[in-house]
Amino acid sequence: MSRNLQQLREMLQEGLYVDNLWQLASLCKDLAMDDPYPLPFFVMRQVFMEIATSWDERPLPVDEANYVKSKMLKPLEDIIQTIEVGASKDEIFDRLNDFVIAWLIALP
Repeated sequence: MSRNLQQLREMLQEGLYVDNLWQLASLCKDLAMDDPYPLPFFVMRQVFMEIATSWDERPLPVDEANYVKSKMLKPLEDIIQTIEVGASKDEIFDRLNDFVIAWLIALP
């Protein structure tokens, strides 16, 4: 599991561009299948797929991509860190809520 979490972290650092978003979604599906608590990975997968679909359908202004990245990377990193340290379900749920709030703000 930790190898896949490290891979997720590395892929996030590569950036949020369409091809990478699809790969992130695929990796999150694998993580969800391997984890006894799949909800965080399922939510991340759905968000990555929604962003990729939205951005794949139109020319993407660089400012928009940078804004989304600036709002979403920290909450994503926080979720990964919380899972890695074996935090409680409540803590993971709190980080997941932070991520969803960031997503709702970043993508009107």
